[in-house]
Amino acid sequence: MIGLKTNEEKEFELTFPEKYHNKNLAGKPAKFKVKLLAVYKRTLPELNDDFAKGLGIESMTKLKEQVHHNVEHEEHHKEEERVEIEMLEKLIDKSQFNDVISCLRDFGILEKNAEQFIEILKTSDSKEILKLIEKDQQAKNEMMKLEQIIELLKNVFDIKNCEIKMSIVRGLDYYKGIVFEIDAPILGAEKQLCGGGAYELITLFGGKETSTSGFAIGFDRTILALELEKYNFPKQKLDVFVIPVNEKLTKKSLEITQDLRKQGLSVDMDLLKRGISKSLKYASSIDVDKIIIVGEKELENDSVTIRDMKTGKQELVKINNLYQKIH
Repeated sequence: MIGLKTNEEKEFELTFPEKYHNKNLAGKPAKFKVKLLAVYKRTLPELNDDFAKGLGIESMTKLKEQVHHNVEHEEHHKEEERVEIEMLEKLIDKSQFNDVISCLRDFGILEKNAEQFIEILKTSDSKEILKLIEKDQQAKNEMMKLEQIIELLKNVFDIKNCEIKMSIVRGLDYYKGIVFEIDAPILGAEKQLCGGGAYELITLFGGKETSTSGFAIGFDRTILALELEKYNFPKQKLDVFVIPVNEKLTKKSLEITQDLRKQGLSVDMDLLKRGISKSLKYASSIDVDKIIIVGEKELENDSVTIRDMKTGKQELVKINNLYQKIH
């Protein structure tokens, strides 16, 4: 408020820090109006040797040296802590658990607590993990969410070879939820093909808080793994496109899609909530032969609607007879 006179009003603009406790304000600009109502005079102590001696320090020079030393010590301590955490994360990610215990011991962690921590990192059984974290309700809630995802992977997407690995570490601070890796064992020690997870980045650029996820894939390793496994690349031709009428029918549509894929058909489905009209236009643009429309009334009779994109003919078909009707 330097330069303001009594009863004078001025507008100021500032930007809240990125780590501000209120996420809705963090990193965003704000304007304030300030009015100077009165000025109160206060005499500040003169910063001289007498002031330093009043604090029990020999002189102002010594006081400045001590303040400077304390600031440097604090910064050095923070840097050491950051390096130690990074080192620990790398050891955990590489499953070097003996070295992890040594580090935890050096950090002053009790042997019992360090061993319990390692036990959690090594465990893939969700029930055992829940026992180990039974006193932490938030951790239990997150574990239950992870169990639901594992169930979807196994029962809907037929990805049986998946497991919980508590020792996966992502080195970037913006990851906020589940992280994952995809491995190709045929590659040996350098088997990781893909890594990613759930994160929040949009707020860093001034946008609304939005749940997002993504991954990075190593193309060279992926191609090498496919070659070693003698994988035959199929021709790119989509046989069927599945359209759920509303979001509630997404799970059933996924089940139908996966079931037809298991029987050798090339199938995709609308996950963008385009609606029937736009989905039909999209299917036509990619030259799909058949469309399956999943509606609530039809499902009551265990049926769906099949549309032939060449003739435009539609018919109601029982879900159990879908493959025979399409093939």
